Amino acid sequence: MMLGGEPKYCLAKAVLVEEQDGPQIIIGVNNVDTQVRREQEYEQKLASARSRANLDTLTGVKNRTAYDSMSETLTRQIELGQSVRYAIALCRVKDLEQVNETQGREAGDRMLRDACTLICNTFKHSPVFRVAGDQFAAIAQEH
Repeated sequence: MMLGGEPKYCLAKAVLVEEQDGPQIIIGVNNVDTQVRREQEYEQKLASARSRANLDTLTGVKNRTAYDSMSETLTRQIELGQSVRYAIALCRVKDLEQVNETQGREAGDRMLRDACTLICNTFKHSPVFRVAGDQFAAIAQEH
């Protein structure tokens, strides 16, 4: 509903009542704009927090929590007898610990990001997960 030239969320209720001169409809309108906008903001923040909770902060790919969730989903589909065709590629960044010790953590982080880019480019159509410090997984599925 437009109120004061601005769109507002409103809740309308109508009731049919019997009066002496016949049935009458009474309509009530309640401005619920503040409440609805607050709920929308909460939902957006919650969705954002859920998304961040499933991302690896260093590489930007999904993390172990997201991997475990997807693994559970695939397992449930198999248990329900659904035809699920997928492959999991596990990738390990070799000598990360040595790079961290000899060249510093920044070099190790750079190595992880570069490896992640390579893995993501190789598995362009598959989700990639950082499942441990030096390990990534990609889940390729047939759609």
